[in-house]
Amino acid sequence: MALPDHMPVWRYLPLCGVIDSIERQRLRLTRIDTFGDAFEGSVTKKQMEDQNAILIGAASRQHMFNAISSHYPSMSRPTPIDDEDPWSRITRLRRARTRSAHASCWSLSDESEPLWWRYCRDNDCPGVGVVLRTTLGRLKGSVKVHKLDVRPITYLRYQEAPAFTDDIAPLFHKRHGFNAECELRLLKFNEEHFKALIPNFKHSTAAGGSQPDQHQTAKPDRSTGTDCQIESRLIHLEILSRIRSLAGLHHRYSRI
Repeated sequence: MALPDHMPVWRYLPLCGVIDSIERQRLRLTRIDTFGDAFEGSVTKKQMEDQNAILIGAASRQHMFNAISSHYPSMSRPTPIDDEDPWSRITRLRRARTRSAHASCWSLSDESEPLWWRYCRDNDCPGVGVVLRTTLGRLKGSVKVHKLDVRPITYLRYQEAPAFTDDIAPLFHKRHGFNAECELRLLKFNEEHFKALIPNFKHSTAAGGSQPDQHQTAKPDRSTGTDCQIESRLIHLEILSRIRSLAGLHHRYSRI
């Protein structure tokens, strides 16, 4: 179901982060493989089982053709030019995908005390920072020119959920334990960087996932960095800040 444009969205930041966003009119996107959740970009148990069946079947067929070709050379089948373990290859593909994706994470929930403490920190003091609040429609409009993929995160029990049907889906799913965050993700996928990490890659939506035509060793393009920034006129923002003084924790509220 489509989310209404008037729906409020929240972004929790340290003070330095919001100052940078407002002064430079830029929105910072962080590379997904640097997020705190080590399972970002993972797939479900069902998808792993499907992949295992496909890979085992492929290995068995190759072994059969190799055995036959020793007696009937005309039936020989070319052996893959690399000896990379297929399970390792799939893992390498997933890691390359998270290295090539940058995201800005917002929340669709009401103001959340746990999110204040998790994502706001000022001078090593947790829970102190700034929250930006706007609407979904305004946020999407501010980044429309960049053609970002803007979707809410779907939370799954990975042991029970079905296999994903496309390569980007793992970047918009997280474990059910994170569902209190109600995350809205703005995603920018760098296709050129991904191709540099995985040469001769061919997209696929089969249950076995994406696989390259052949394996080649490539040096990752590290110039991409862990962050990227895009121009974004974040207008009609409401800012809720927390500052700590000798009298305790105080709230400040303003609009721009």
